[in-house]
Amino acid sequence: MVGGRWAAWGLVAGLGIGLGCGGADHQRGASGGATGQGGVPGNGTGGAPVATGGAAGTSSGGAAGTTSGGAAGTTSGGAGGTTSGGAGGAGMTMSPSTFISPGANFTPGSVCDADGWCWYDPRPSGDVWEAVAGAGTAEIWIGGASNTLLHLAPGGWSAVTSPLSITEGIWAAAANDVWFVGTSQTEIAAIAHWDGHAVTLTAEFGSGEINDVWGSGPNDVYAVGFSTVQHWDGQSWSTVAGVTGTLVSGSGPSDVWAGGSTGLEHFDGTTWTSVPQFTGAFMLGVADAAPNDVWAVALQGGGESVEHFDGTAWTTSFQTASSNISLQNIVIGAGGSADVWLCGSEFDGVNTNDYLAHFDGTGWTQAPQTAPPLHRANGTRGFGDLAVGDGGAILTLTSNSAVGFTATEVGPLQTLTGVWGSSPTDMWAVGGAGTVLHFDGATVATVPTTTSVDLTDVWGTGPDDVWIVGRAGTAMHFDGNALSSVSTGITADLLAVFTATPGDVWIGGDSTLAHLQGGTFGTFAPVAVPGLAGPFAIDDLHGLGAGDVWLAGGHDASGMGPAGFVAHFDGTAWSAADFLTATGGGDAITRVWALAPNDVWALTHPLFRDIVGFWHFDGTTWTDVSAASSPATFMFPDPAVTLESFVFGPHDRWIVGTFGAWERNTQ
Repeated sequence: MVGGRWAAWGLVAGLGIGLGCGGADHQRGASGGATGQGGVPGNGTGGAPVATGGAAGTSSGGAAGTTSGGAAGTTSGGAGGTTSGGAGGAGMTMSPSTFISPGANFTPGSVCDADGWCWYDPRPSGDVWEAVAGAGTAEIWIGGASNTLLHLAPGGWSAVTSPLSITEGIWAAAANDVWFVGTSQTEIAAIAHWDGHAVTLTAEFGSGEINDVWGSGPNDVYAVGFSTVQHWDGQSWSTVAGVTGTLVSGSGPSDVWAGGSTGLEHFDGTTWTSVPQFTGAFMLGVADAAPNDVWAVALQGGGESVEHFDGTAWTTSFQTASSNISLQNIVIGAGGSADVWLCGSEFDGVNTNDYLAHFDGTGWTQAPQTAPPLHRANGTRGFGDLAVGDGGAILTLTSNSAVGFTATEVGPLQTLTGVWGSSPTDMWAVGGAGTVLHFDGATVATVPTTTSVDLTDVWGTGPDDVWIVGRAGTAMHFDGNALSSVSTGITADLLAVFTATPGDVWIGGDSTLAHLQGGTFGTFAPVAVPGLAGPFAIDDLHGLGAGDVWLAGGHDASGMGPAGFVAHFDGTAWSAADFLTATGGGDAITRVWALAPNDVWALTHPLFRDIVGFWHFDGTTWTDVSAASSPATFMFPDPAVTLESFVFGPHDRWIVGTFGAWERNTQ
């Protein structure tokens, strides 16, 4: 089997780029009383400060917090806060002791998506999870950007096939009465239902998607989307005229809130009414614990704020102190009105990180930014507070004097950029921060290394001859027993490696091409390619043998240098660089793949998201076939924001990508 790398154009896991916590998903109708019943004294040092303002109380507000801790609450409201200090919260711990990590229930490759790609790491899946909900006190459902749902029942975790290609929201009336909303396999807004035996499609509503679902009971369920708001009466779905939204929450049939791009609306059991305060606002979240205890996240006037309704008036709980914070979702946790989670994202000037904060009935405390981007949080009876997000992340949330979370199931978070194997039971993957993984046919294991630099590519000739390269001239070799460092004499970043014969190795990277002859202890000698000078990057190397090697590349990491180029080594010398600059091929050539001497393919950096330019070599001439309809291009994996590298075997394909994604397709 042979392998290689895809240029690192996808999202880099280290940057933590994501959408934060997506639309609200409120699976419960709490019956707690109004807030503002007297704040609990701060816990001394308090938590991390959060923005301007403290916890919502009555319209008379609360006492201001300080940098040393949260102020004691008063009878007129909860503890407040200022930009100089966060409110100190009372200690409270959610202990989801019955939550079982799903990974142990699934072997590598046992969870597959509709397109035939099966997950080897992380387990059970590295899909983007977008919804989580409890069903009763003993079951959990998780869904996202896949037709596979995860289901925890008394017998353990299982994968359930869904008719939806994307699940945006989940709500359960009972263990055998669960609703799923999102997009169908035909890209139509759709609703599906679990009856205890199977998930079946129940309704479709045209283009777009259904974003959220909530109900007060089995005969009173709302599903909302940009193009429609639907109501289930126990028999059928019907359109709610004049109401739009992407968020829905409530505490009962006469207390329902729906929000979206046009503001917030309330249903009192008879009439829907717009909330004047939010006219023109974009609602990012809504959570209803009781008629006098409602939370909302609003974007209006260029700023974002968390608002609270006490049954009489809306007041601001806090406003973001920085434009770098983007709030996305608010949810009532399993602890009720004193257990509220807020999530979004925060840009620190370099990276976009997850933002997670908790309200304990007294004040807000920010959690450490150590999780991957999250899309949905929810309180589940019997399991505590859970959150799901990118890279297969499934987290348990804890709230106490040090708010935090535990990643119960998530990939290594490092982007994997290279994959190769000698057989399906001898597969290697490499990536960020010195990550090396190996699959032996049964288990994916981490291989210890002595480096923390990003590794970019892997290639070999057999189980006892594997080469790995990375940043700053890093190279390593596996001889069948141990992985050891190899001196290259190069300081530039290495991006590609290829070997067809033991001891004969090519490496390339930023303005670098070098050749090793003579085995592991030989010397990498620099090699010039005719016509190639100045800044450039060799992004890929591939061939059919030691005397038939191709390279491909383009401009360097700074954007300097030529557009796409290829060159060929015939065993004696390299041909002059051939610059492929026609329509559809003017970008860097990030992959080259030789099937035969007269059947070679070159793929460009995606021109726009998943649009890739294809070039084909027939033994004589390179031809731009980007606009041509060719079944041959379907052998290549569809590029996506998670795809960094791919490899073909005789009967399978492997891909790796962001957040440790490692998949195989045998179709």
